[in-house]
Amino acid sequence: MNLKKEEFVLSEQVRLAYGNATSSAIGIYIISIAIFYGLNSEFPFYLLLAWTGTMLLISSARLFSIWRFHSTYIPSQAHLWGKRLTINTAIAGVGWGSLSLFPILTTETTYKTAIVLILLGVISSSVPLFASYISAFVASSLLSVLILPIIVYTQFEQAAQLLTIALALFIVLVYHITIKTNKNLTKAFELEFEKDKLVNDLSSEVEKRKEIQQQLEYSQQHLERIVEERTLQLKQSNEELTNEVEERKNAQKALYENEQRLQIAGKASYDLIYEWDVSQKKVSIPRQSRGLYL
Repeated sequence: MNLKKEEFVLSEQVRLAYGNATSSAIGIYIISIAIFYGLNSEFPFYLLLAWTGTMLLISSARLFSIWRFHSTYIPSQAHLWGKRLTINTAIAGVGWGSLSLFPILTTETTYKTAIVLILLGVISSSVPLFASYISAFVASSLLSVLILPIIVYTQFEQAAQLLTIALALFIVLVYHITIKTNKNLTKAFELEFEKDKLVNDLSSEVEKRKEIQQQLEYSQQHLERIVEERTLQLKQSNEELTNEVEERKNAQKALYENEQRLQIAGKASYDLIYEWDVSQKKVSIPRQSRGLYL
């Protein structure tokens, strides 16, 4: 299928994002279960159960979407599949954003710190997973990015301002790296498109040259056959002309000999020799025979 450069780049971005989405889905499974067992002693059981169940459903939906992608994907539908991935990552982002509110429910700094570190790890891991498709990255991390600084500033009494500034710088750095990676990947996909286009053009040129070469060979063979046929015809014509010339020579020679014999016979004969023109009904006597009547 022939794609424009923008369509090819988008298709490759979506393809890479779905290729990495399996790791993210498995990561959601592992982290959600670990949080459930690690925090159930501090937070309400049913709240953790509901959150964990929701995240597992989101992860299962992502795995199903990945399976569908690999089964039915065609490059012309890249935009549609990108939207589906963005919606799934946005829902997961809401789940992670809701987790960032959990520190409000506890007074233990250890649990608060653990939740913040988990969310920072999730945001960081989104860079290599979804940097190729920036919409999915933003959808998965935006809510956490907006809530986390507020939680850190309000829940950590000691050095709250310093931690908030450090967190903000970290988030800015993560987004900068993501955008930079996205640009590099886009450029790489554009170069790949140009390379494929060049290869296709060269292949087409080679095929055209082969066709031209075949046509030239066919024309040369056809011309050789025509030359052979014309040469044979010319040879036959020459032979016929030579035979005709020989026949004419022989006929002229025979005619000349007959005339000579006739003249000799006429001179030696005392009989009357005359010529009768049937069309004009005239009789003429040659000069040689006129003496017989004198």
